[in-house]
Amino acid sequence: MNMPDLPFSARPSSATARAGDGYRLAADGLWHSFGDAGVLRDVSLSLAPGEILCLVGPSGCGKSTLLRLLAGLEQVQRGSIALDGEVIADARRHVLPEKRGVGMVFQDFALFPHLSLVDNVAFGLAGRPAAQRRARALEMLARVGLAERAQDAPHALSGGQQQRVALARALAPQPRLMLLDEPFSNLDVRLRHHLRAETRHLLKEGGVASVMVTHDPDEAMFMADRIALMRAGRILQAGSPAELYRQPATPFAAEFFGEVNRYRGSVRGGRVATPLGEIAAPGLAEGAPAEVLLRPEAIHPLAAGAPGGFVAEVVEAHMLGAYSQLTLALPDGRGGTVCWQAQMPSAACPAASGHLPVGLYPDGVFVFPPEAEA
Repeated sequence: MNMPDLPFSARPSSATARAGDGYRLAADGLWHSFGDAGVLRDVSLSLAPGEILCLVGPSGCGKSTLLRLLAGLEQVQRGSIALDGEVIADARRHVLPEKRGVGMVFQDFALFPHLSLVDNVAFGLAGRPAAQRRARALEMLARVGLAERAQDAPHALSGGQQQRVALARALAPQPRLMLLDEPFSNLDVRLRHHLRAETRHLLKEGGVASVMVTHDPDEAMFMADRIALMRAGRILQAGSPAELYRQPATPFAAEFFGEVNRYRGSVRGGRVATPLGEIAAPGLAEGAPAEVLLRPEAIHPLAAGAPGGFVAEVVEAHMLGAYSQLTLALPDGRGGTVCWQAQMPSAACPAASGHLPVGLYPDGVFVFPPEAEA
């Protein structure tokens, strides 16, 4: 599938921002290949001090390669990377990873099994007096709630505790930039949710600019000040979590961050007719084909007899705590029926085989030309 040249970069304000514009990190025009395989294609991003940027996208989209370039684990082939206005990597210059002032946390923790926790954390503080190194290491262990385990070996800890030690070790030297590559992917769901909250608090408390790679859109929405959605080596769209969820640039972006119902129609009078009414189609020509995407939570219950509603048949209803997942059947206006997924407060949901008047919240509905993903 060919990707169009899209005007997005992971810039907080301007796609033309440069390293001297007050950013902690500025990467411009990065291209990268492994042999004949192109991995990154004209990627630019900037990061303000204390900001957390999450890179998300499907496997093979280039997000981990981008992180390795920022870390110095791969050499820049084309483009440049600057920290605090100083170019640290381009086609002719390559500052070594240990000279960049960058902290790194990976999914495998990478703790030294023969060292105690305090010695693991102190490892990155070489060059400081021994007493100062130990004091800083103990301080960081206290910040992650493990001061009392300072003399333990890593194998005595749970996976979540080991990850906290890895984070303490990365933060101990007070890096200019923190890089995190799928840091919670090896943890169970409950622990992952708890640890990511702790991690975000530590990063924000320390004012550390951070770039995090994750495959989990929910995790990115929770952790990030800004998200850069990547696909086929490019940044497809960048912005705040709310922007990517509420204003997706393509059907792919809409579907990546949440479930959608799809419906195809044609533009008539600037609108597309759907089983839940007509939807505005700005920018699409009269008679053009259109694809309508609706988030399940955009379908909401109405009081019986309320104006502007549509009566749906409840085919299935599954209670998921405070919310229920419904399958609704609606006449499609073409002599058939369409089934859509809806998510509603459980208290408002009838049993399966009942009928429910419903309406549509317009801010959960998006219209695109079908060729938007070509």
